[in-house]
Amino acid sequence: MIDLRSAPLATARAGARGSEQRETAPELEELLRLGPVVNSEVLSKVLDVYAPLWNKHPKRSTSVLGGLARKRLTALALQVLEHMDTRNLELSVFHLNAAISAC
Repeated sequence: MIDLRSAPLATARAGARGSEQRETAPELEELLRLGPVVNSEVLSKVLDVYAPLWNKHPKRSTSVLGGLARKRLTALALQVLEHMDTRNLELSVFHLNAAISAC
């Protein structure tokens, strides 16, 4: 079994029209189960597990923020950005644009 927490997410093409199927990051699945607004302590417990991975593969956190944006979970996306900032994780224009897309 592949441990999705240890590698960057892959995007696979499928279907006659070449539509993309995205793998869902386990951290995104966990966040979606928690609901639209999460207690900061609960959020920290979930995301602190993934912080070393996000540090190594910043595109994963961009993917998570993009997933929150697709669900229009603005408040949660902002909470994730705040968490990233307090943990000194990389925040780039890509992360900010993904979060803005949730608005």
